[in-house]
Amino acid sequence: HPELDSLLGVWRNSDKDANDRLSAFHEGYARFHQEFPEEFLAELDALLQLGLATDRRVEVFEAHIRRGGLLNYRGENERAFEAYDRAEEVAASMKDTLRLGSVEANRGNAYATNQDYVKALEHFVLALKHYDKVGDAGRSRKVRMALGSVFALLDDHVLAKAYYREIESQTPEGEEHDFLLALLHLNLGWSHYKLGEYESAIALSVDALETLQKHNSGFHIAGCWSNLARIHLDLGELDLANLYLDSSQSKCEALGSVDGL
Repeated sequence: HPELDSLLGVWRNSDKDANDRLSAFHEGYARFHQEFPEEFLAELDALLQLGLATDRRVEVFEAHIRRGGLLNYRGENERAFEAYDRAEEVAASMKDTLRLGSVEANRGNAYATNQDYVKALEHFVLALKHYDKVGDAGRSRKVRMALGSVFALLDDHVLAKAYYREIESQTPEGEEHDFLLALLHLNLGWSHYKLGEYESAIALSVDALETLQKHNSGFHIAGCWSNLARIHLDLGELDLANLYLDSSQSKCEALGSVDGL
């Protein structure tokens, strides 16, 4: 990808100013990490080394927490937990409540992936306490959405839907919130599907997909296609179901997901 190559070219150039290099790295990560997770796993090692060499603890933290996130997406949960432990050590050394919340939220995600929903709830609640303490409404909304997702995983889709609708009503309008709303609609669409509300499920999933594609959010795009495949299969629309299933599997393979979706 030309834009990614350009940003990584700046990041990898040791003759450049460190702040310029870091700015290029963070822009590249924000825009492309889900599309090119393998490349960024390697670059995060370089970020860690730079952070350690220059005593930039925030960059050391970011290297660990982001590595954990990518490993979790790939299904490598034990390695993800190790990365979160390292991130927590750095955040604690800075007495950084916000970043301690991020560690707990990421642990919650990893436990949910492992289907340990009691542990997931425990860590999401801890994350919420940290975020509420510092008054971060945006991150609090994300954690509440994660709590809704745990209830969905426990097959309580009525309660999950109630959580999602409450968050939707509290989320401000504007482009800066469209990614969160897309994730919300992705999850909400699944709960509608599980409750037999197929028309709403399709509409919400298709709406989510458009925004997720705009953000190149690869793992979420794959999840959305997987959901649509399930819905159309239940409706007996086999051609559409197979189309979405093939797209999801191809995306998972391209992203290096261990187990698919």
